[in-house]
Amino acid sequence: MGYLQVHWMKDTYSWRVDGVNTEKNRKFALKSMGILEQGWIGVMHFTDLDLAVLPALLDSFWEKRGLKNMRFADLWAARKK
Repeated sequence: MGYLQVHWMKDTYSWRVDGVNTEKNRKFALKSMGILEQGWIGVMHFTDLDLAVLPALLDSFWEKRGLKNMRFADLWAARKK
């Protein structure tokens, strides 16, 4: 059928709290995603919580550690090289 199965390593788990943006939930989401490593896939959802933590994730965790945000298609293409 041509489907590709993808497994992610980390999730903000915002769906567990219905995406509610509270200080407690932001701390949990940041902690959950903060241990990503190069090549890992982190899943975020279109919730108020994930939108609130995205800037902190990009600034504090990923850019300072040399990780970068990229499209899955680019990650998939890079593995073939």
